[in-house]
Amino acid sequence: MMLLLISLSRMMTHVTVSYDAQFHIISVCPHGLTLLYGISIVGDILTGLVIDYEILLKYCPECTTAKKYLGEHSADFSVWYKTHRQEYREYYVGFSNAMEVKATEILWKRSLENCGMRYTSVM
Repeated sequence: MMLLLISLSRMMTHVTVSYDAQFHIISVCPHGLTLLYGISIVGDILTGLVIDYEILLKYCPECTTAKKYLGEHSADFSVWYKTHRQEYREYYVGFSNAMEVKATEILWKRSLENCGMRYTSVM
């Protein structure tokens, strides 16, 4: 097991990264902020290249558009939604103030698996 960990560690690239996130606020209420969507980006500090990014949405843009043009309670929307539901991706469900934390968690976990990089320092 130890040999496997040493081998994996040697295959990974250790990088210093920059992290930034932008989330769209739709309203401020006594309970906090209401966010609809946002993007988090990890970039290589030396090259300035984007290594990875994650976009989180609390709504489905396709559904919103279809409701507007077809009518939410129309037969056309029902037919469209049945086919759309099969390709529907899971969107963020949770508190708005935790969206950035969730995006960061996704990026950091994915860095080892998809990018073969270990983020050693964040600036």
